[in-house]
Amino acid sequence: MNKNQIIEDIKKKIRNEELLPGAYLIERDLCEHYGVSRTPMREILFNLVNTGLVVQQRGKGFSVRKLDIKQLFEIFEARESIEAMAAKLCCQKASKADHQELRNIRDQLEAIDANAHADEGVKLGRAMHRKIIETAGNSLLSEFHEKLNNMVTLTANMTQKISGIEVDSRTYHIYIINAILEGNEEMSEQYMREHIIMTCQHLLHSLYPNYSGLPVGTGSN
Repeated sequence: MNKNQIIEDIKKKIRNEELLPGAYLIERDLCEHYGVSRTPMREILFNLVNTGLVVQQRGKGFSVRKLDIKQLFEIFEARESIEAMAAKLCCQKASKADHQELRNIRDQLEAIDANAHADEGVKLGRAMHRKIIETAGNSLLSEFHEKLNNMVTLTANMTQKISGIEVDSRTYHIYIINAILEGNEEMSEQYMREHIIMTCQHLLHSLYPNYSGLPVGTGSN
């Protein structure tokens, strides 16, 4: 494997939870596993730090990022802003081919049992979000989303395990797609915001059942 392939393999292991949040990445073990020397492995680990999936702690080495409540808020705040705007732009710019691709995703979403096949629901949801960002056609929005996407992956692993969340997510995904197909900018943006807020609320209530702070997107009085 070359360096890029090793980076992608470690990212895949994090996404698949073969490497759990908080797990230490021992340089010596990684060098032996991938058959590389220490210098390129350190370059690989620093590259992973830049993706947001790995953190470096002085005196403790490298570990898989473990999100705290502040970071969760920040991720969902960023998602709400970026993806709501992307949904609106998607309404304005989507071609017939884009509409057909979104219809295909919607039809697959409608056909699955989201409780029995949560992993399939997650894949289709990611495909929908990617398609909306792509169709929005804004390079800066795409760049911000790409930087955020690794962190979103960490939350997706959590949400997949929360009872009922994939059913709610599937419903919103279908609402969002239908609004885009109808060219309804206001509703596509609104449904996307509601979807992101709902996901954040589910996650916070699951991980921090006694937490009573305001969820993302609700504002304050």
